[in-house]
Amino acid sequence: MFRLLMEQMLDTIEILLQTMCTLHLLFRKGGNLLFQRHADTRSNELGTNVHGLFAAIIVEEAESTWFDPVTGEPLESGLFADIYHPTKPTFMEYIVFFHDKMEIKDKNGETPINPNTNLPSSAIGVSYRSEPMQNRKSLDYPTDGDEHIVSGEDIFMSSWLYGDSAIELLRPYAGDSAKIRLINAGIKETHVFHLYNHQWRLEPDDPKSTIIDFISISPQECYTIDIFHGAGSYNHMIGDAIWYCHLYPHFHEGMWAYGGYMTN
Repeated sequence: MFRLLMEQMLDTIEILLQTMCTLHLLFRKGGNLLFQRHADTRSNELGTNVHGLFAAIIVEEAESTWFDPVTGEPLESGLFADIYHPTKPTFMEYIVFFHDKMEIKDKNGETPINPNTNLPSSAIGVSYRSEPMQNRKSLDYPTDGDEHIVSGEDIFMSSWLYGDSAIELLRPYAGDSAKIRLINAGIKETHVFHLYNHQWRLEPDDPKSTIIDFISISPQECYTIDIFHGAGSYNHMIGDAIWYCHLYPHFHEGMWAYGGYMTN
């Protein structure tokens, strides 16, 4: 994942697959640009996309600089960055890649069966990670009327009980300006991104645009979320706010994580 400036000539991007290619690109407008290998566009395990052969270029405003949000050091690439500009507001930037459904195998090379549905298990990734719900449910499932103890969403999504989601967490301070760059890198599945307790404008540059808290994103589509009132929303909430794909089978198969909003 690369970040570049508007009006900046990118002299070389070297892509070593079987041969070396040199691309010369000039960006006149900022935005999110997905690129990938289309050697085999099938959406199953025989295709190239499902194995993660994709990346993105994020084009920032001219004169911008970006730094690691933890160390403060200059950053060349990565999913998270603090973006600085000499005349415009600083903001935290998060890149979220959505994947297509992936077939999975157990250690014996067999397709595992989901114990809750008795159907073949699968997983859907977010930025090359996944947190299927079946991994967070107790195998000692009660049948005496206390099923909620281990099956309620407030239980099996708990970091206190099961640890944080495998998908990397967003960790801004409450009130920080923040943008989420959504990139649906798949070629088959549409997803519905939903972030609890936060809103944004459908058209970020239009002050009269509709305010929403979820959005559908189709295969190969990119979208930028400019969070209304910054991280933590209008009330500057502290703590965890879940975000996930609102198509429940996708949610169950691993497409969810937290935004952890901290005090200053």
